Formats: sequence, C-alpha cells, structure tokens
Amino acid sequence: MRTPGTPMLRRSLMRWAAMVSALGVDPLAAQQVTRLRLPPANATLHEGFSSITWARELKDGRVIITDNRDGRIVVGDMRSGAVAQISRKGEGPGEYPRALPVRAIGGDSSVMIDSPRRWLMFDGPRIVATLPPDAPAVAATKGLVRGVDARGYVYTADFVAAGNRLGDSTVLLRVSRATGRTDTIARLSALVARQTSARNKDGFFEFAIPAVATAEEVVPFGDGWVAVVRMNPYRVDWRAPDGRWTRGAALPFQAVTMDDKEKRAYMERLAATRAQPVAPVESITGWPPSVPPYQSPIVLLTAPDGRLLIPRMPSADHPEMRYDIVNRRGVMDGQLVLSPNARIVGFGAGSAYVAAANDDGIQHLERYPWKLKP
Repeated sequence: MRTPGTPMLRRSLMRWAAMVSALGVDPLAAQQVTRLRLPPANATLHEGFSSITWARELKDGRVIITDNRDGRIVVGDMRSGAVAQISRKGEGPGEYPRALPVRAIGGDSSVMIDSPRRWLMFDGPRIVATLPPDAPAVAATKGLVRGVDARGYVYTADFVAAGNRLGDSTVLLRVSRATGRTDTIARLSALVARQTSARNKDGFFEFAIPAVATAEEVVPFGDGWVAVVRMNPYRVDWRAPDGRWTRGAALPFQAVTMDDKEKRAYMERLAATRAQPVAPVESITGWPPSVPPYQSPIVLLTAPDGRLLIPRMPSADHPEMRYDIVNRRGVMDGQLVLSPNARIVGFGAGSAYVAAANDDGIQHLERYPWKLKP
C-alpha cells in the first residue's frame, strides 16, 4: 500500500501491539456496564437500499440518505414513504461522482466532501454550489476532512514525518471554512503501520497496515465541542469551544485474546462485506494480541443530547452491534446493543436512524426515539 508523500505518521507494529494489550486493565474489566436498548421504531422507510452509510435529517422531517454501494443520494419522507433522487452521478456542476456523507453545517445547510478538488454545498435536499480547489477551506484541508461543525469550522489531520521516516503521531487541525485559517488543537496517534521503505523517488512512503488497525479517533459536534478517543488507556477526552480540555477516565474494557477463534470470526465478518473472496486466515500476519475496543477507520456518532457513541469491534461471542455511550465528563453511561444486522447511520433532533438489513441483505431505514432504556 502507498500513501502520498505529504508528511505522515505511523506507529511501529510492536508499539501498537503493546498499546492494544495495555487496554485490558483488570480493575476496569470487573466494572459492570449498563446494557441499553432503543424503544420501538416510530417510522420505517420501505425503500430498499444496498448499503446506507449516512442519514441527515432536515427540519421538515425528511432525511437525506446516502447509499455508497448503489451510488445514490436521495431524500426520503418517513411519513409518506416517498423517495426522490438528489441530482445525479457525474463530474458536472451539481453532480457527484460518488455517494459520500452529507454533513450538517447548521440549519438545513450541508456539505459533501466530493474530493480533494471540490466540495458540494446543499440547501435542504438541493445542491446549490460547488466549492473549487482554490476555495480557502478546500485548499487548506486538501479534501481530507475528519468532520465539520455548525460554527464555521472543518477539521482535518496533518501528518508530520521524521526526516525520511514515518513519525509516531499526528496533529488535529481546525480550519475556518471562510478564510482557511488553521489552528492546531490536539495531537493524536496515527493509524498503526509497519513502514517497509523510506520515501521513494515519487515522494511516497511504503507501509503495511496490520490486519486489525487502531488509531486515536476524533469527531466534532455541531456546537463546537470535539471528542477524541484515546487508546492508552481507552478513554474519551473532550475539548470545549473555548479550548478547555476534560481528560476522561479509563473506560471499562475487557480484553479478549485474539486466538484462532477470534481470527476466523473476524475474517468471516470481513467476507460478508466483500464481493471478492478474502485471504485465508493462515496467510494473514500482524494480528494484535487481543481484540481492540474498536477498529480504525471508524465512524464516531454524535448524539443529539451531546454524548458520543463509539462502535465497538464485534467478537466471536459478541457479534451484535454495540456502542459505548460516553458523556462530556468522559464517563461511560452505558452500552447500546443492536442486532448484528443493524447499525446507527445518523441522528435527528430527537431521533436515531438505523439501517436494518433483512435476510436478503436489503436495508431499510428505521427511525427510533432517542430515549434509551435499560
């Protein structure tokens, strides 16, 4: 695998294995975690989808839905069941080459990071503008956006190299959409990888990513708060809009040994998501010593009540979808459990949107009140 020659940081496989192993702290493993569930769904959109990746609720209750496998972006009405295509695939003005997340930036305004060359701006379900490569925020982030908020900022990560070798951390940057002004707000460990060579003549690093990779992850909330999921120990740190930080306590986590049973379960899950056959377990190297709490890259979810949802990595004994719910004090309020064929793909003002697959693999969008129960 190759990565562009812009400075990038990666940890060594040995250091990564030690960090993942350190996540399983015995006193925390003994803590009881409250298991939570959603109340019954109050609406279902019966349109079938192949792979819903994002649901963005509008003020009138309609939902912009992204299906990356079918390459569709549609707007659906949960009351009438009507579904309408938004624009069309293409490279022209107002068109999109790929169906990517449509991110809220305030009111019914949204942005889709089309590519490093342009962003698409939405007003409700309509594409109303295209930002070109020389727009301040597009140029400053090079299209590598980790999230947006409603206060006029986008967030990106910049990688710093140590000479001709990869370093061991990266920086999180907050960029003004209007001016491109950039502020450094956090330092993160990067995606774990084993470098196979120095920068080559084309300015690229050569590196190999382990079978199960974990990095420190970040997500901004619409109100300007930022959550950073740390690895050593597993915890969530919070940055308030005024720059104050709250360091979270270590979260309850019990390490599960990555034995043959877990390796095979992981490869079976991977095979279920791919059209092409996956490699046999015996040919895979670089396994961590234990199942990490999550796998990178990961979609962290921002709930309407200000809490963070961290999708947990499944295991052989826990194939269901689990989300650790962490408040802004850095404390876990409980763990939301869904069936293995369901996952949260977005939130509204007081709702959670779930993509649920039937036995044929067809997905439907369901809406649930965001009122968790034990």
